[in-house]
Amino acid sequence: MAKDRRLPPYLPFSSFLTALDQLAQAVPNIIRKDVFPSHSGLLQGQLISALKFFDLIDEHGVPRGNKLERLALEDTDQRRASLRLLLKAGYAEVIKLDLGKVTPSQLDSAFGAYGVTGDTKKKAKIFFLQAAKYADLNLSPLLARRGRAALNNRKRKAAIQSTHAEAADPLNRQDNSPFAMSKKIELKNGVTLTVIATGNLLDLDGPDRELVYGIMDQIKSHK
Repeated sequence: MAKDRRLPPYLPFSSFLTALDQLAQAVPNIIRKDVFPSHSGLLQGQLISALKFFDLIDEHGVPRGNKLERLALEDTDQRRASLRLLLKAGYAEVIKLDLGKVTPSQLDSAFGAYGVTGDTKKKAKIFFLQAAKYADLNLSPLLARRGRAALNNRKRKAAIQSTHAEAADPLNRQDNSPFAMSKKIELKNGVTLTVIATGNLLDLDGPDRELVYGIMDQIKSHK
């Protein structure tokens, strides 16, 4: 393994898709943080790192040929096919394990070889699995079951938190959707703003994804 191998992406995969939709408007001559103004500074850096990992831009942020522009302008089916190729190139040592038969421990070991550990490794694996699912790569049922178990744990925690929140404030009540979430913000003038979202956010396309995740990023950065 090359010593200069870049770290695999560990940002939310949905944010990566949103960034591509933003670039579809126009791909600048150089990709820097200010190209993604709706994202937080931390996420901007992770986006640039991801583009470098997939060899879409060079170390200075200059797009390599027209690969990035093509990916940004493609429709959903074309983008799935292009991402499939990027995943096979960027994660060659993971792909060669045969994703249809790989075990969670094998996947974990493979990502350890990329130089990531702890929470970063966990996030990198989540990005990869979500990207692989989006690109229609065949995934082992063991990985799918592991993902469902993690989702069930999150749902149980969310249900407990929702019960307490509803007792304190009925505006925090959520429906029965497994993807429901809410966020309460206390504004300086004493106004309380509550944002509630339901449904699978990964299913959003184009402008809708840009709108929703732009709002989410502004909420996270609000103090």
